[in-house]
Amino acid sequence: MQVTIFTANCIGQAANCSYPNKVTVVTPEQLREAVKADHVCAEYKGSYRGIGNFIRSDVIVMDIDNDHSEEPAEWITAEKLEGIFPDMEYMLASSRHHLLPKEGKSARPRYHIYFPISEITDAEVYGNLKKALQKEYPFFDGNALDAARFIFGADCEEVLVHDGWMTIDEEIDVSQAAEEEDFDAEVKRMAEGYKMEADKIKELMGEAGKKQIMEDLAVRKAVDFVVSEAVEK
Repeated sequence: MQVTIFTANCIGQAANCSYPNKVTVVTPEQLREAVKADHVCAEYKGSYRGIGNFIRSDVIVMDIDNDHSEEPAEWITAEKLEGIFPDMEYMLASSRHHLLPKEGKSARPRYHIYFPISEITDAEVYGNLKKALQKEYPFFDGNALDAARFIFGADCEEVLVHDGWMTIDEEIDVSQAAEEEDFDAEVKRMAEGYKMEADKIKELMGEAGKKQIMEDLAVRKAVDFVVSEAVEK
């Protein structure tokens, strides 16, 4: 197992967008050293971080801030992750706020988890994989799901490499996340048209209505694809 990350020449600089240093990580020691600097988990054109500059990635990084609960018994720990992902390949590093207070929340375990994946060269597909993963495991931070996410560097207290025989992209259905995104966009359009709250429209339509809309959207996308292919030919 190995992952490729790109580091900056600085630490703790949110405004920085330059990540020129390619690092291949295989061992816990390499991970500990690599994540000391601010870093990203994708290669970008000109080494300049941005969704439009996305070239490729072989790793998905997710945040675990444990802000989904105030009950310590419900917090995700390194030991619990081994039970949740027993057969999955991943690397884990504690974040800079590990066991420290953050944004009004008490001290608790906080991690970044790095999942090796088959190389992805499309920013939208990459983002959809992160969204699908967070939907399946809601303890991952839902505010860190785009293809240009960066991680603050940290001198990690805890790192590990968890060997397995599966990669996360073999388990997660990316198409489901894309379908849900299309559905949400359609509901938003309806809400604006009827001047209603999106959640109210979802409540009124129920599961049957949602299923019908998603089927209609699938047909619409299929027709659009056929038309675009015909135009190109």
